[in-house]
Amino acid sequence: MTQYRFITPKRRGKWYDTLAAAQLFAERIGAGFLDSTGQFVPYRGTVLEMRSRPPAAVQTDVAAGVTRGLNSPA
Repeated sequence: MTQYRFITPKRRGKWYDTLAAAQLFAERIGAGFLDSTGQFVPYRGTVLEMRSRPPAAVQTDVAAGVTRGLNSPA
């Protein structure tokens, strides 16, 4: 899965799972805004960065012989 974030010359945004979410929160770091039609307008110097989402980390409980993802209930 691809993740997105906006970068300005002075700040870096958080990674989001959708481009729409990254655009929605871009205003918080001064990267751009959504106009009245809902289209994203980036400010000068704003860069969109994309990455492949890293695979879920796996935790192994050797004593119990259990393997689970870090977000799984214990």
